[in-house]
Amino acid sequence: MLSCFFMGCHALTATTDKNNIFFYDTMKRILFFTTMLMAGIVSAFAQGYSVRGTVNAGFNGKNIYLAKYNKGKWIKNDSAVIKDNKFTFDGKVEVPDISYLLYEEGEKTMCSDFVLENSVIALNVTIGDGLELMAMGTKANDAFSQYKEALARYREKARPIQERIENSSDKVLRDSLVAELYSLGDDVETQLETICVANKGNFTGLYLAQNFYTRWQPARAKQFLAEMPQDLRTLKIYRDMESHLLQIEMTAEGKPFVDIKASTPEGKELRLSDFVGNGKVVLVDFWASWCRPCMMEMPNVVKAYELFKSKGLEIVGVSLDNKSEAWKKALAEQKMTWPQMSDLKGWDSEVAKAYAVKGIPATVLIDKEGKIAARDLRGADLLRKIEELLK
Repeated sequence: MLSCFFMGCHALTATTDKNNIFFYDTMKRILFFTTMLMAGIVSAFAQGYSVRGTVNAGFNGKNIYLAKYNKGKWIKNDSAVIKDNKFTFDGKVEVPDISYLLYEEGEKTMCSDFVLENSVIALNVTIGDGLELMAMGTKANDAFSQYKEALARYREKARPIQERIENSSDKVLRDSLVAELYSLGDDVETQLETICVANKGNFTGLYLAQNFYTRWQPARAKQFLAEMPQDLRTLKIYRDMESHLLQIEMTAEGKPFVDIKASTPEGKELRLSDFVGNGKVVLVDFWASWCRPCMMEMPNVVKAYELFKSKGLEIVGVSLDNKSEAWKKALAEQKMTWPQMSDLKGWDSEVAKAYAVKGIPATVLIDKEGKIAARDLRGADLLRKIEELLK
């Protein structure tokens, strides 16, 4: 689960002072923000955002940018010249969102993220080998700083453990270190979920909820969204979660199967309804060639097919691959001889969305009557359930 956090905006954050990577000095925050307010920034509060930053010495005359990161590219939305170790950004956003402060030195790009919203936001910036910033002035940014600090603590603790795992040939030691790493991951996830729940009324709470709401009971997740203020309900994050929760309800155990269609490796259209409802138990297996856990689980799926195909089991594989070549290669290597479909759109797959799939491997078992009997079973649990349904 923790990997989800490292793939988001914070993954680009650069830090320079290892001694200060964990905690911001409270008095420095108060003094800095008070100074910014006294400078007469409050006027921008009602109309838009007013970002005022201070930078460590040595960068006067240099440009600094407000930017977005989208599909591997930087989009610079505004620029400012650093003068007297200060810079200014004024503007307005329709909705709160993650924004980056970006600085370029030759071919090197340094950045760090914060929540850009219509309010007074003070940034205290340190540029060195990387860019580190402290954002203050709104509840969302205070919470976002806590979130980044928790991740920084995890990385600092995890890094030496990962190095020991990579450099050790002692299996017992490696297993112990892996368990320690998982424990650290569980700890930071608990911290982040606490931050999320405590901030359900602001953007950061909603932003972090993307990583947790699927593990909550649907009723709890719906209640979390119901308590969001109206202005945040227009955000794509909110609408995507709302839509996903609806799909979860529609494809829960006991519900009729939802038909899906995509292309076979040969380019022909395949529908799930081609197999469901004809007296067979159907296992829908969501996987991808690039998914290591999927490849580790695949021998169990192969075993299920060998054991139960003649007794009334059919499997329909749904690949979340992007490349046809990788998909076809994995089919041959893993000896997946059952029907397969894919729209080759990866995580943008409409087929996966139809069953609210957010992580793989994922399975959906459909009984002989066409109702969803179980979800996300693996290994021996999957074999037992298939045998039970066939009886």
